[in-house]
Amino acid sequence: MDNINALLEELKLSSKNTEHYASLVDYYTVTKLHRFDLTTRQLYLLCYLQLRYRNINEHLVDSFIYHCRKLREKAKDHAKEAAFNEWNNSSENVSKAVGILRLFIDDSLDQKQPFSHIKNKASKFISPDDVESLCLYLSDEKRSIDYYVWKFYDQQSEWITETLRPLFLALEFQSSETTHALVSQIENSQQDCSESGQFKKADRRLIKPGKQSCLLQEDSVNLNRFEILLYLLIQTKLNGQLFIPNTLKYRRLSDDLVNDKDWKQKSKLIKSSQLKRLLMPPKQLMTSLENELTDKIDHVGSRIQSGDNKTVIMRSRSGNTKWRLPYKGVGSILNIPIL
Repeated sequence: MDNINALLEELKLSSKNTEHYASLVDYYTVTKLHRFDLTTRQLYLLCYLQLRYRNINEHLVDSFIYHCRKLREKAKDHAKEAAFNEWNNSSENVSKAVGILRLFIDDSLDQKQPFSHIKNKASKFISPDDVESLCLYLSDEKRSIDYYVWKFYDQQSEWITETLRPLFLALEFQSSETTHALVSQIENSQQDCSESGQFKKADRRLIKPGKQSCLLQEDSVNLNRFEILLYLLIQTKLNGQLFIPNTLKYRRLSDDLVNDKDWKQKSKLIKSSQLKRLLMPPKQLMTSLENELTDKIDHVGSRIQSGDNKTVIMRSRSGNTKWRLPYKGVGSILNIPIL
């Protein structure tokens, strides 16, 4: 695809010209296309391929953003429900703590037996996970919403690997001044996933302090969770901080502008454009636009006054002229042609 882009760039076709030539591939049948000379056919097909490639890229990015947003929304909804259920269940498990407390005063227990034996007995009253929740409840503490959010992400790891990762690997990213570290991590992760099928390195600069408790385990990064963090971070940065080449919606603004080298000959470029408004002095252009706007306003007003504009109804009552849009009453819902 790079060769096609380089060739079309060398031809210096405008984007509208490229779209027009590409549309001719759909307009003409295969038989009619063969009637054109080889060079013309090649031009049409190259423009068509570039346009199709650009559209496919945009669909991939749109799909990636959509799935990331849905994943984030589902995680938040799940976290709220899980937090409520856990707190509610903990209040119901208070009575089960009685059995655990009685183990401390049970004289029938051998004092020399290992503590693991006591833990096994305690687990018959309540599961270890519920014990932690019960302790938080008794101390009037609540887990953060992020805890439940990342638990949900853990449950979706297979879906993320099968859905988001292929989209991630299919895209090419470009950085802005604020996203150099992010793009560097993206490139390393894409290479690692292509070679070994998993993430191997994580740039800790991308992990905000508020997320460290969820992603760091004994000073090491949970790479499965870091993969999810990277995808969600990409989705939030595709707002003008991160770019996708070979697209219209997600490419750099500078891609639509004349480069600095060519802009040094701006006088020559403006003259070659053959656009009258670009050649006019600014004051003359503003005066021309003002006169054009005034003429249009007068023309619209005169058509309304004369009644030629049927979409506006003029009324004059008590010397005050007012206008309104025509009102179409609701027709009868009965259809009785016999009557």
